[in-house]
Amino acid sequence: MQALILVGGFATRLRPFTENRPKALIPILNKPMIVHLIDKVSGIVDEVILAVNYGKEQLQEYFDNHDVGVQITLHPEAEPLGTGGAIKNAEKLINDTFIVFNGDVITSLDMHKFIAFHNKNKGLGCLALWEVEDPSRFGIIAIDDNQRITRFLEKPKPEEIFSHLINAGTYCLEPEILDLIPSGRKVSIEREVFPNVLDKRLYGFEFTGYWFDAGTPEIYLEVHRQLLDIMLDEKTRIEPGEGTEIAANAELDSRVMIGKNCKIGAETVLGSYVFLGDNVTLGPRCKITNSVIDTGTSLGAEITGENIILGRRNKVESNLYLPEGLITGDEYEVDKQFLKNVKI
Repeated sequence: MQALILVGGFATRLRPFTENRPKALIPILNKPMIVHLIDKVSGIVDEVILAVNYGKEQLQEYFDNHDVGVQITLHPEAEPLGTGGAIKNAEKLINDTFIVFNGDVITSLDMHKFIAFHNKNKGLGCLALWEVEDPSRFGIIAIDDNQRITRFLEKPKPEEIFSHLINAGTYCLEPEILDLIPSGRKVSIEREVFPNVLDKRLYGFEFTGYWFDAGTPEIYLEVHRQLLDIMLDEKTRIEPGEGTEIAANAELDSRVMIGKNCKIGAETVLGSYVFLGDNVTLGPRCKITNSVIDTGTSLGAEITGENIILGRRNKVESNLYLPEGLITGDEYEVDKQFLKNVKI
């Protein structure tokens, strides 16, 4: 069995954090987002195909240097092709029933149960469904008593809402669907393909737990919070990475995750939901809460920040208040002048 992960997007809503790398490689709990998806099909598929446009070289370099336990094939798009176009573009590589993931989905979906449900129903495909309170930003789906899909509507107006079940961006499909996708152009499988193949039997698989489309800074931080809470269900804290040094009088909330070879200065306070990548340095008397600080970034003394996302290898001047919502890219020099000009 194969899995196809669609990672062709530009991640503009997360810039500048993603200005030098694809969204697939940004860290979640100190592991690239794409690896979270690959882990979900570990032991289930023999090959993971990445439909990629932006960031192909960086993805290739990552997988050349990291064994993720399954064969990885990068399949490039000369230009963005949309969800359906990307699937069609990989047609020559697909030889059997296959899984499709949107590349920015983080989910608790049980893949074994999902695939078993598809195999039992023997339809053209099965879509994972997630229930939301406000479905106006999503594609909504109606199902009958047998979980067969009867209707689709993308981004409904309030008066058009007929369901609170949305397309959760994960599909189990038969290769026959490839014949029904137009070739050579951008195609939305949600708008142009699925609504037109209902007579060939598409099914919906509802699940609970968690589901995120991690495309905005706010949701990116929320993903960290919820996943860490889940990890801590059976633990009192997450041990810091190897080689990390923490001053004896530093104060750390139990809900933090710290990478390898970090240094935490005297009297520094890490509040809830702080995530430090490898080789991060925090000077004395810093106070950080609900934030992600990526690999190699160094903060001087007496830095205060909440709800911030700092990229790789930043240098942050001492005695600064970092405004809520601050996002940086790689190798930023953050000082008073920078903060005067930054737009939040």
